[in-house]
Amino acid sequence: MTANTVEISRKQLRGLLIFLLLLPGCSQAAGPATLFPYRARGWDKIPSIVVLGQEGDSRNQLVADAVDFWSQQLTEIGSGFRLGPVKFVSEILAATELAALSQAMLDGQRALVGPPSGFMQMKEDLIIALSDGAFVSFAMSFQNTDKRLIAIPSFMPSRFGSPMSVVTSWPTSWAMR
Repeated sequence: MTANTVEISRKQLRGLLIFLLLLPGCSQAAGPATLFPYRARGWDKIPSIVVLGQEGDSRNQLVADAVDFWSQQLTEIGSGFRLGPVKFVSEILAATELAALSQAMLDGQRALVGPPSGFMQMKEDLIIALSDGAFVSFAMSFQNTDKRLIAIPSFMPSRFGSPMSVVTSWPTSWAMR
């Protein structure tokens, strides 16, 4: 991976976390049927964060850097909200389930799908799934839980071009609705 690719990936992960931070604010302004069918509440605590993936995955450091970046930004603006420490676990959510959830998001059918296998048993508030699958990155909340899922596909090229390119455009487009 080149230095340029790593820098682009860092920016894309920052965009992913921007999306996460905008999620509670956008859910208050938009109708639940259009953007957020479950109207996930904002956290009133420091969210615990777990990254699911393989040991040695280069994206692990990118996620840690993105959390550090946003923690610093929150501190600088005087926000009382903080991101919790990042825990890395060598566990993987099934790529087929993540791809199905991604497709449901793209098709506007997210209200019809449930969380992936094993998701509800996790204790953390924010689950970041690093996958080897080929799908469009997404962030999703589910009914009857304050947990959030962020799924990031492989760095390998896919039919969507850059696998994380959608992530950086979502925060802007959703915030403008």
